[in-house]
Amino acid sequence: MIISRRKFLARTAIVTATGTVARLSAAPNPSTEERYKPLVISTWPFGKAANDVAIKVIEEGRSPLDAVEEGISVVEADRSNPSVGLGGRPNSASEVQLDACIMFGPGHKGGSVGALEGIAHPISVARRIMEITPHVMLVGEGAHQFALAQGFGAEAPGKSGSKTPQSKSADSKNHDTIALLALGRDGTIAGGCSTSGLAGKLPGRVGDSALVGCGTYADSTLGGVSCTGDGEAIIRVVLARRALEYLKEADDPDYAAKVAVDLLVEEGRGEGGLIVVDWRGRIGSAHSTALMPVGWMSPTLSEPALSF
Repeated sequence: MIISRRKFLARTAIVTATGTVARLSAAPNPSTEERYKPLVISTWPFGKAANDVAIKVIEEGRSPLDAVEEGISVVEADRSNPSVGLGGRPNSASEVQLDACIMFGPGHKGGSVGALEGIAHPISVARRIMEITPHVMLVGEGAHQFALAQGFGAEAPGKSGSKTPQSKSADSKNHDTIALLALGRDGTIAGGCSTSGLAGKLPGRVGDSALVGCGTYADSTLGGVSCTGDGEAIIRVVLARRALEYLKEADDPDYAAKVAVDLLVEEGRGEGGLIVVDWRGRIGSAHSTALMPVGWMSPTLSEPALSF
């Protein structure tokens, strides 16, 4: 069931009246009336380091695409991070396999990698696929060989990735994703995400973070979306693209985020959250999990902002 704006608002009113906490709107969000341009926004506490780098790229007058790549690369390089990059938790075969995608709003350009082993920066490989090949996605050994041919050196898994998985069963609560959106002064939008995925997943499993339209989508005429959470559920409902359709319908980033999360829970049968930016610089976020910190930065803000 796709929720209409009227039904959504009616449900919210009922929940508020009864004093029940709504699972899809438990966290405060920035006002959709405020506009921040240029802007970078990302998920989870490790997103702060990504934001710090990404906003400098924007302020230097470079592309939002550069901001997304370089911001996410900082998180990928942190070998103490158990959710992103080669420090991530291994699969059931004790191998670290990485997923990432990047998208540039103008022309709907996208690139991605899935189940990539031994390469420190999957987000950069994804961008290279987008820019120099006729393809959107490469996976597994093919992605690895492409990365090596493009000069990305092979590296061993880091501190966290060298450990044997605690469990052979995948658990949707055992990982996070760096999801990042960047908006330029001219309204140009880029988005991306990167993760090591579920700990204990089956070898070759690819989650939403590698799939354009699921983990990330960017359209500079509308906005951008980037997601984190239960990858299989996000894939089932093509969450990022669906959220952008809600944005187009309602012209309200916060509404789009909340209804998309409700869709994730009801139709996708999973948990997670997402961030949304429209071309004007209005932002929204929502999550069905107990916590999903979101941080955003802009030269128009006196200091970085954060919501939970």
